[in-house]
Amino acid sequence: MTSIDEKASNFEHKDETLHQVVANILKKIELLKDFVSLYLRRKEVGPDIIELENRLPNAQQLLFECNAVLKSFETTVVKEYAELLETMRRQQMAMLFLLGEIQKKSHSTRELKERSPLLSVKQKNNQVETPRLYLSQYQQSPYIAKIRPVALYFLDFEATITLEQFNNIPKYLRGRETCDQLKAFLEDVIVPCFTEKYQLLHRKRECITNPRDRELWKLYREQVSYFPGEKFVTQGDISRKIEKVVDKKMCTRIAMLRQLCILQEQRKASVVCYIWIANNEAQM
Repeated sequence: MTSIDEKASNFEHKDETLHQVVANILKKIELLKDFVSLYLRRKEVGPDIIELENRLPNAQQLLFECNAVLKSFETTVVKEYAELLETMRRQQMAMLFLLGEIQKKSHSTRELKERSPLLSVKQKNNQVETPRLYLSQYQQSPYIAKIRPVALYFLDFEATITLEQFNNIPKYLRGRETCDQLKAFLEDVIVPCFTEKYQLLHRKRECITNPRDRELWKLYREQVSYFPGEKFVTQGDISRKIEKVVDKKMCTRIAMLRQLCILQEQRKASVVCYIWIANNEAQM
């Protein structure tokens, strides 16, 4: 039985070998067919084969260079990515530290206010009342000769907006604006803009030591001829006050103040000017 199994195994092995030999022969026959086919057409395909052979070294060189560039790029990007992660980590740590410091200071300030309520009361009682006067009085006062300007309130630029007046503004112009928002814009932006301009304009030149203020003083002096006898600010003055460009929202608020006969818009030499027309009966 054993000898029969061995013979069967040998036969199967020889059968597999025979199949491999036949497969190799068939493969070679196919190659010979391709060779014969190409040989018979050598005149047609010969130049193309020669051209391909000539291009082969260049193609290999290009592949080599592309591979080198890709490896270099991969190395550089990985390095930069690691550096970026490290930088972001450091910045995150710095921000967390700053937030912690801010919270500590905020907590300390809150504790100080809670422990010393009398201090704030004293400071409030010791506040000096802002002088209230007309521009004509200011021009004759000692304030114009002070090196350090004093906070003043000019009665010339006093205006009120009632809820009734606000409601009379066309709804398309008001939009979602509230009366309090318009009042705040008038009191915090427009009135201070007029006040600062005319306080500087009427100061004595030799008392103005700040170079920026001196340049503004010269500019205001040149603009006086735009509207003689009127008090006005330019769009540039408002931008300088708020430290940004006058946007659409602010233009709408100014339009509402024009509707309420507080401001009047005029143009002079391509400069947008806003003339104060409220309280014309006030002292000049």
